[in-house]
Amino acid sequence: MPTVEQLLKLLRKQLDDEIGADSQKNYQDWELVRYINEGQQEVNKELQLLKFDDDFTEVTASGTITLSGTAGSITSVSVNGVPITSSAVPFDGTLAQTAQDLANNINAFSASGLNVIQPLSTWLENTTIALPYIATANGAVVTITAPAGTGFSPNGYVISGIMTGGMSYISTAMAGGSCLCKLFLIPGQRRYQIHPKTYLITRFKDEYVEEPVYAITKNDLDQTYPGWGKIRPGAPIRYIPDFISKKITMVPQPRIYSTAFLDVVRFPYTELSLSNLSATPEIDEEFVSALIPYAMKMAFLKNDRETLSTLRSERWEREYLRILDQHRINQKIRRNPVPPMNMVPAGFL
Repeated sequence: MPTVEQLLKLLRKQLDDEIGADSQKNYQDWELVRYINEGQQEVNKELQLLKFDDDFTEVTASGTITLSGTAGSITSVSVNGVPITSSAVPFDGTLAQTAQDLANNINAFSASGLNVIQPLSTWLENTTIALPYIATANGAVVTITAPAGTGFSPNGYVISGIMTGGMSYISTAMAGGSCLCKLFLIPGQRRYQIHPKTYLITRFKDEYVEEPVYAITKNDLDQTYPGWGKIRPGAPIRYIPDFISKKITMVPQPRIYSTAFLDVVRFPYTELSLSNLSATPEIDEEFVSALIPYAMKMAFLKNDRETLSTLRSERWEREYLRILDQHRINQKIRRNPVPPMNMVPAGFL
């Protein structure tokens, strides 16, 4: 697999831009790396190379509440409007000790099972049940972390508190949760974030629904399910993807907690850069051959007297498209292999 350094050398050779000091060359290294990164993204999108259905690596969302004051009490703390404390927490001599008391209260409430997901028979439509959050204290700051299995879903949840007697707080909303191939569906929550590197969802399967859930546009929903926005909560039947904002909308909104499993085409997790010249592209080596023609196409579009050449750019674009077409043919053959003709069955030999 060629490294960033090798790709740069190959590009400069093709561009006849190898000799002289950097200031004398027509292209800076950062420009060429940008073309290579753009090429990797385009090749990946065209051929759907970085496709995954089993990347369940999860980062849980977290937020903070920072206490201030010298007296009073914390009446309650809520996440997304749902209380996560069982009782008031009074000021306990110092802010650090009070923060520790608050963390202990949150953890005890989670451990009690009173806010843990209930059996199906007890769930009510449009009822939000608190998740079993985990809290830790450091000085006056309490960090509240969502439980494993929630992924992106709690991102954006607001942490709020009710304080009395001189206590006050500032908070940061839940953020940082992620999981590429799982989505945790929550009763009453219609919109969900998806992984920021998601390019396309090719399959969406809810664990409690036999058939896959298919994507649809709002316009098609208006024609197929008039008044779809007022459908009572239930099992998802469609989802509306927005791959620009990296969000999807469930139709209808879920009635119960469940996990959806996603087949995803993603962008590269990390772009190539000059800070790591030994790095290699994420796409398989056999497809790297398309990166040079793409980069050459872009290089000859640089708006400079010494570099701009639409004719040469078009020639390299044709080469890039030819390579893509050949890869598509190879992919089709691999997906649908044709058995050899006129083969004698083994039993007749």
